[in-house]
Amino acid sequence: EAFEFHSGLSLLAAFELPKVTTPYRLRVKSLFDDDHGDETSVFYPIVALLDETFIVMRMTSIDSLRLEPGLASVGGRAGLAVTVPVDPALENGRYLIVFTPAALLGAAPDDRREGDMLTPATLAWLERRGDTAVPASPYGRLQITIAPDAPGTVGLARISPERLEKLVSEMDGI
Repeated sequence: EAFEFHSGLSLLAAFELPKVTTPYRLRVKSLFDDDHGDETSVFYPIVALLDETFIVMRMTSIDSLRLEPGLASVGGRAGLAVTVPVDPALENGRYLIVFTPAALLGAAPDDRREGDMLTPATLAWLERRGDTAVPASPYGRLQITIAPDAPGTVGLARISPERLEKLVSEMDGI
């Protein structure tokens, strides 16, 4: 699915957050796509947490991403990761959206719109004209891990294509 974010058109992955009452940590890791020989690329994962009315409650930035070497992760695959603490008692998060800002893919919005925000890291990237150590990709392989802060289990459910289409059509504020 694709959505016209404030940063421009981008593909996204959407998930429903677990219905739990205890705090947990949500880790999203995008694996380096090194299956193409010398042309390695990566999906730069930006995470948005939405409430039940699809309003953005919280969103990470490029500044939040951390390089995880293969030795530091399950399966031994290197990638870019972000960890988001979630406390259901403090916020009403219902959905997880993962996307890459269009500006990183070389497609900035046609014109400025009210509420547009670019982080310092994204502005620096644009000033370098997109020169990065690893080029951005519109596609990627994600590993999503949920770890409870307290004993117990939590899980993440993939959204059905029909519900995803409804979610994308109703999203506002990203």
